[in-house]
Formats: sequence, structure tokens, C-alpha cells
Amino acid sequence: MIMTHEEYKTKFCNWKSRVKEVWMSWFECVAMVKNYCKEVRWYQVGRFWGTAYKGWANRKSTFRFKKSIVWFATVPVWSVVIFRPYAQLETKKPWTDERKLTKLWPEWHVAIVDYIDDDWVIRVIEQNWNWTSTWIGWDAIRVRGYRGKKSVCGFILEK
Repeated sequence: MIMTHEEYKTKFCNWKSRVKEVWMSWFECVAMVKNYCKEVRWYQVGRFWGTAYKGWANRKSTFRFKKSIVWFATVPVWSVVIFRPYAQLETKKPWTDERKLTKLWPEWHVAIVDYIDDDWVIRVIEQNWNWTSTWIGWDAIRVRGYRGKKSVCGFILEK
């Protein structure tokens, strides 16, 4: 049975859930996006080859039959967003107005769009390993807000 976007958030965005590739020993963003596409979009994503960058560079085979854009007026909820390497972003937890500057990894970052506004605040569903080995809290699947349009490389749309 296919889940809706909201059902996926309810099931997985609980600060305890996480997913990983069978062949990997840690939980990371690519695995979560592949899981989301399978559960919500009912679409099997092709190989990323381990990094968000490689998924974007090979997007014609990774996201076969899906449209990709690098700039947009309106991006629908559940689009895949790919961030640039070393991007500087303001991050924000959903329950506070506090922001902090974060620098992304060289392998880029990939997430699912939950919300975008006209001021380039983007809320995403994401997962990323942060070397703590606890696999809870910030290591788990979560909703997180970012700000910074120069940090976005592009989007993969559903249709």
C-alpha cells in the first residue's frame, strides 16, 4: 500500500526511525530518499553510487523518467532536493525561531521537500549520519528547516 507524504512523516519523522542501504554500515540521506520514493511515490530510484552528488550527476539514470530543474517558481511537496557541496545554510528546528549556520559535506546532501516559501525557507524530511554513532535524535529521520537559495543545486519532480 502506498503512503501519503503526511503518513510517511508520521511514521518515520519521530527522531527514532532511520533507514540504510543493505550494503552500508551507516544511515545516510541517499537511503532515506530512496526509501521515501519507494514508500510514497511508489518509484524505485536507480543507483546513486553512494553520494547525493552522484545521484544528481547521473540523474537521467538515477531518476529515470522524472523531470529535473535547477531553478523554479513553485516546487511541489515531495520533490527531491539536492544541495550543493560545502553549502552554507541557516538551519532551523521546526519548534523554534533559533537559527544557526551549517556547512554541508563535500558529497552534497539530498532530502525531500516538505515546504518552501517565497523567502527561500525550505523545510525538508532528511536523514544524515553525524559521527555520533547513537542513531537517535539528529542521526534519525527528521524534519528540518533551511534557508539559502544558493545552496540548492536542483530538484527532481514527480512528473
